Amino acid sequence: MKIRKAVITAAGLSTRTGYLANIIPKCMFPIVYKRGDKLEIKPLVHGLLASLKRSGIEEICFVVRGNYKPLFDYINDNFNDLDIYYIHQKRELKEYGGAVLSAKRFVGDEPFVLHADDGLMVESYEKYIRLFESSDMHGLVFYRRVSNPERYGILDLEDTNSELKRVRSAEEKPKQPRSDAALLAFYILDNSYMDELERFKSSDNIQVTYAIDSLAKRSNKVYAKEVSKEQWLNVGDPDSYIKTLNITYSNDISYLFDS
Repeated sequence: MKIRKAVITAAGLSTRTGYLANIIPKCMFPIVYKRGDKLEIKPLVHGLLASLKRSGIEEICFVVRGNYKPLFDYINDNFNDLDIYYIHQKRELKEYGGAVLSAKRFVGDEPFVLHADDGLMVESYEKYIRLFESSDMHGLVFYRRVSNPERYGILDLEDTNSELKRVRSAEEKPKQPRSDAALLAFYILDNSYMDELERFKSSDNIQVTYAIDSLAKRSNKVYAKEVSKEQWLNVGDPDSYIKTLNITYSNDISYLFDS
């Protein structure tokens, strides 16, 4: 089935970025990038929406909280050819999974892309969306290698030489990590993922990782692709933001922002 929908979560408390993220969503943080020998500047969300649009995404649901008017205005001015919906959360959500679950009605019975608002993959989104559409996968997730896996959602992967590795299990911030493969906030999922996530609705701590683990074990058809540090741009904390700007300032990634 063709993937037409994406859910972008922008409802986090933004404790790592401080007061700035209470004024504007993190996806509105500016990115300075090269185009030939010139510099341009646009918010991160422009690159994310442009990338999803090129991949065939037609409908996007933002889960937001706080002051999202700058985001709303920017999208209206630059992406009025996309169908954009907003779910405004007026209270603190039960972790990342709570924000995702609020978009269940939007997703309906279709496969979808799930993405956090503070990241952007340099590699082609379209490549992996088409791969998912042509397969019987229930989920395609992405990860990078980290030195401190106890701080992340961690994957236990089959030890194969294939570029895509089957996910055996997933664990949120494990005390004794089984690997150093940390989940990135970009997922391609079928609609059954929302049913898995809803199983944890009564919990005070709904994590996306829990449902990835459940879906992987039930279906045996969740796969993972490694992404290098240079391929993932992140503005979720000051250190990552500086590293992202160093990458975009030094490399011509203007194609990401072409809508």
